[in-house]
Amino acid sequence: MTIEAQKLNLVSKILSIDNQSVINLIGKAIQQIERANTDSLDDISFYIGHIEPKVDIEKLKKEQDVQDLSLQELDQLILEADFTEDIDELLETLN
Repeated sequence: MTIEAQKLNLVSKILSIDNQSVINLIGKAIQQIERANTDSLDDISFYIGHIEPKVDIEKLKKEQDVQDLSLQELDQLILEADFTEDIDELLETLN
């Protein structure tokens, strides 16, 4: 059955309903479906037209306030974290 035939079939069934509360329930169900579709489209629409053709690392660093980290600072953070396992073993586990 094509989608158009399915739509007509649903409309025909709805037209045959004489109970107001059932019609109200169908209306609410349709509103929920429409709302769900709109929400997902809103999520996607944010990115439409907002995707830059090239990634500018320096621009991202400024936007996200990224601070450079020296090897000494990294070593200090590792010491302060007080890992009980070797850092290389932990990194290997992630792979």
